[in-house]
Amino acid sequence: MHDGATVDAATIRESVQQLLTEPGFAEAAATLRAEMADRPSPAQLVTELEKLSCQGEAPPGDHSRRQPGRVCTSTLSSPRSASICR
Repeated sequence: MHDGATVDAATIRESVQQLLTEPGFAEAAATLRAEMADRPSPAQLVTELEKLSCQGEAPPGDHSRRQPGRVCTSTLSSPRSASICR
């Protein structure tokens, strides 16, 4: 790691060259890319998270969360819309 306030162009050039030529960096990036591809995107999780937020029980003594049995409906027609539990 370099101090951005004091690093010079030659050091940056050397670091970039290392990043682009050493196979370990590309291998690590490919592994990370594969892991991320196996997971749902945040947009894909919205519907599931809305359902879960309306199904969960409030912890003991926590009356700020909704209670079981309420119906969860979307406030907008958009898939990213906020939910209301009633």
